[in-house]
Amino acid sequence: MRHLAQIQRHPQSTQLQLVFVAQEQPDGSWLIHDQGDRPSMVYSQTEFAVGALVLIQLDKQRQLASIQDATEWLLNVVHHYFVPGKITPEFVQQEQKK
Repeated sequence: MRHLAQIQRHPQSTQLQLVFVAQEQPDGSWLIHDQGDRPSMVYSQTEFAVGALVLIQLDKQRQLASIQDATEWLLNVVHHYFVPGKITPEFVQQEQKK
């Protein structure tokens, strides 16, 4: 399952952590985690800077299987859904029917 996470520094230590912001659901929609109730896990690599948004994949044991920068993915979402003319009343009605 895919997750959108942010690299953060743990408040009580110098350790980095992945804070889960959202989780992809089986139907392709995304569940947004509440600010105060976001799961996290230790992140020991230094590939990404603190504050970076990343897409992660966990394996069956809930261990980090893959991680990638989320910038291009987020830009694609914005381009696909939030540019003028993309979200029309007709589009909304079609999506509601699904």
